[in-house]
Amino acid sequence: MLAQPITVRQVNIFCEQRSIVTKREKQAIREADARKYEFLAAPNILSL
Repeated sequence: MLAQPITVRQVNIFCEQRSIVTKREKQAIREADARKYEFLAAPNILSL
């Protein structure tokens, strides 16, 4: 019976680490999108 709580704890830690990684990935994607929009906006500002 002692083995079960340990495995559950390991799974919980793994899930927490995964959620942290996905948050970082989402932030990186958002930053990349922001840069993309800046590049797209720059020619429009110059054309005005």
